[in-house]
Amino acid sequence: NSVCAPVRALHVNIDRISDSVFFNQGKCHGGLFDRFHFIHRLAEEINTDLQTCRRRALNIALKLLILDQHAAHERVLVSRIEAGGFSGMSQPLVLPLEYTLHPAERERIQEFHESLSALGFELALREQGAGTVLEVRAVPPLLERAAAGEFIREVLAGRKEDLHSLWATMACKAAIKAGDALAPDEAVNLIAQWLMTENRQFCPHGRPCVLQWGTSDLDKMFKRMG
Repeated sequence: NSVCAPVRALHVNIDRISDSVFFNQGKCHGGLFDRFHFIHRLAEEINTDLQTCRRRALNIALKLLILDQHAAHERVLVSRIEAGGFSGMSQPLVLPLEYTLHPAERERIQEFHESLSALGFELALREQGAGTVLEVRAVPPLLERAAAGEFIREVLAGRKEDLHSLWATMACKAAIKAGDALAPDEAVNLIAQWLMTENRQFCPHGRPCVLQWGTSDLDKMFKRMG
């Protein structure tokens, strides 16, 4: 609208100009003929600009978008985690997950203990024989038991170096997968949440969430323009 506003303000509808203003019984009065052609040329230029504006507006309004539902859901989840949206929430496990730790793994768990607790994990260490056993008694509500186990194994293996990588991995494991079928209302809800999320163009791992093409892009793809 802002692009077209100056043109709209100058728009002249030449068909509404009465012939009697410029002509009287087929005769032109003085310099009015030149002024008529000036206005006519101006109207043609304005109409050309208006057509360009319409094409630009159409290209902005009509886009083909392909959304990666997994990447979009990852971005939504990690944004909520960063904002503390799941802080203090956890689901107890009837049977705790247990891992026998070697010294390096024990150090990693101790290093990330506070961060894992903030995410919703309830962890306990107990000495057993010559080793240490990690008990996972509760997990974040976002994660199923199996996904929570995979998450803990990645932490133990040293594949998580900072808090953001923990968030990104948790969001990845909790997000819907690329092949999951969504009901129409679920898809609409996901898109609505994604549109309200900051930095929504990319997932936490840096992959694009959406690809888009305007009408001019599609015209080029179909060889309709140079």
